Amino acid sequence: MKRVSPIWVAVALAVLVAAVAIIYNVAKAPQGVGPALYRPPDAADKRTPEGRRVLGNIEIEGPSLVQRDAQGNEVWSARSRGELQVSDADQRVVAADVVWTLTRGQDRVTIKSPRMELNWSGGDVHFTGDIAIQDSRNRRFSAAQARFESGTQKVVSERGVQWSVGRYRVTADTLVIDLAQHKIRLRGNVRLVVQA
Repeated sequence: MKRVSPIWVAVALAVLVAAVAIIYNVAKAPQGVGPALYRPPDAADKRTPEGRRVLGNIEIEGPSLVQRDAQGNEVWSARSRGELQVSDADQRVVAADVVWTLTRGQDRVTIKSPRMELNWSGGDVHFTGDIAIQDSRNRRFSAAQARFESGTQKVVSERGVQWSVGRYRVTADTLVIDLAQHKIRLRGNVRLVVQA
């Protein structure tokens, strides 16, 4: 096995750190997209004119959920390939085998997860299982769990975060995708592995 020079490892690490530091600093959200604040349900069985059930500003149609902002723009959508359960008593929606997409201007984050849970009281969306995350620049991450924080507009992944770029694999304790600031941050025990 050919040995990699420590200088090349340092250069690769510096390039990756620089790339992560400048990610998301160019794109700007268009003027028409309002804040994506979550609004909890005010009526147990409200429906749109088309017949879709509405929980606050989240519409349910078949196996799909869509959250919209005050102007009616889509903030995020989720499509369940498995079962979608709505529990009025527990005030939550649980979906299996989900593809969830957050759109903020030109930025997009897609999460594929075996399980998604939305708690009506706060609007945060939680994902568990073998999670695959992809952004609008085709960067791919994996993690054991993640959540979308409705108030901060951040996707936060913890436990088993990995990012592969060619021969390089980066592991970390936490990944934060901040769409408002157009930044990605890796924190805690960040390690670079160069694969031969």
